[in-house]
Amino acid sequence: MVGLSNGVINLFESSALQIANGAQLTENKVDFFINPKEDTNNSLMKKCAPMAGLNNNEIRATQAYIDSAMEELSTLGLSLTVSCDAYEWRKLLENAPGVRPLASTFDPDPNDIRNRDMFWIAFRNDDGEAIACVGSRFVETDDFVNEWVTTWRIFGDRTPYLNIQTMDYIDPLPTFKKRIGYGGGLWVHPEWRGNDLAARISRLARVVTLRHFCADYYTVFVECIPKKLEWARKTLGWPNGANLCHGYYPARDDVIFVAIFWAGREEILTMCRRNELGIQDRLLKRTA
Repeated sequence: MVGLSNGVINLFESSALQIANGAQLTENKVDFFINPKEDTNNSLMKKCAPMAGLNNNEIRATQAYIDSAMEELSTLGLSLTVSCDAYEWRKLLENAPGVRPLASTFDPDPNDIRNRDMFWIAFRNDDGEAIACVGSRFVETDDFVNEWVTTWRIFGDRTPYLNIQTMDYIDPLPTFKKRIGYGGGLWVHPEWRGNDLAARISRLARVVTLRHFCADYYTVFVECIPKKLEWARKTLGWPNGANLCHGYYPARDDVIFVAIFWAGREEILTMCRRNELGIQDRLLKRTA
C-alpha cells in the first residue's frame, strides 16, 4: 500500500530517496526523480525557471520528430489530425469505448477555452475514425499550481466557485512559471491497445505543445495508484514526478491522491534530438 502520513499520501517513503534514472516501485511504494524532502539544492524551483522562444535548430528538431511520428503511423494505416474544437473532442470521448467522460479540466462549458489556448490531436484509421486522442491546454502564470490548481480554476474558470473544498497539498510544491502546457484526456481504443499508441500520442502532444505555445513546461496529473504511476513513468516516459495533493478532486468528483508529472522544454527537445539522431543512423545504415 502506498505510504500515508497524517492522512496525506507520501510517495517518497522508501529507503532509496533519490533515483537518478527514474521512479521505482519498491514494495508498492514510489520514489520519483526529484524528492522534495531531499531537495537541498531547491532543484524543483531551478528546473521551473522561465525560458525564451525556440530557435531554428529547435524548430527543425521538433519538425523531424513530428515527421517521424507521422511516417511510423502510416505503417500502421493511421494518420494524424489536430483540432481546436473542444466540443468535438468532448463528443468523441462521450461516445468512445473504454474511457471516462472528458474531465472538467478540458470541458468547454465550465472553462473559457479558446482556440488559441487549446488543441487536441488524434490518430485516425483509414475510415477517418479516431482510435486515440489527447488534448493540451495552455496558460501563462507565475505559479501554475497555486494560481490554477489550488483555486480550482483549472477545473472551471468561467464562473467563480462559491464553495471550494481544499485539498491537502504536499510541500514543497514545484513552481511552474510563465508558459505552461497541461495535458489530459488520453484515450486509446481498446481494440488498438498494445501498439504503443499511448506513448506515441503522449510524447507527440508534448512536442506539438512545446512548439505551438512555446511552452516552458508540459504537465499532467496522475492518480496515485502504483500501476498508473508506473505506467506514466515507464510507458509514457515522463521524466519528472512529485506528490501533489490528497482530497476531493473536482475533475473526478471523488476523493483521491494525485501526483503531478512534467517535462521541461529542454527535456522535450532532448527527446526530439535523440529521435533525430536515430533517423540519421537509420539513413546511414540504408546507404552503407
